[in-house]
Amino acid sequence: MGRKSRRTSRVPPTDGRKLNPLGDMPLDEIHAEKLQRIARRLDHIFNGNKRGLDRDWGFALMLFPFRGMPGNCHYISNGNRAQMIELLREQIRRFETQPHKVN
Repeated sequence: MGRKSRRTSRVPPTDGRKLNPLGDMPLDEIHAEKLQRIARRLDHIFNGNKRGLDRDWGFALMLFPFRGMPGNCHYISNGNRAQMIELLREQIRRFETQPHKVN
């Protein structure tokens, strides 16, 4: 399964801002194991036994706390880092340019 990340990057923003404290907490082992199990299952559901470039579907799963002490936004994916960065940029553009629809 592609590259897995157990925590977000700690590379500081280039515009001089500080790191967001929401993205500065380590992922505990219980959540890390759950994310990995879910990712393996999702990959199997969407791609069967295909691996690497033979897979048909990519996914990214993000986990973040709604409330309580500051946490982190963790993600796990079956895509590589460059694909995920491109996907997230495209998705943010869609969110910012499309009208908000309430379901």
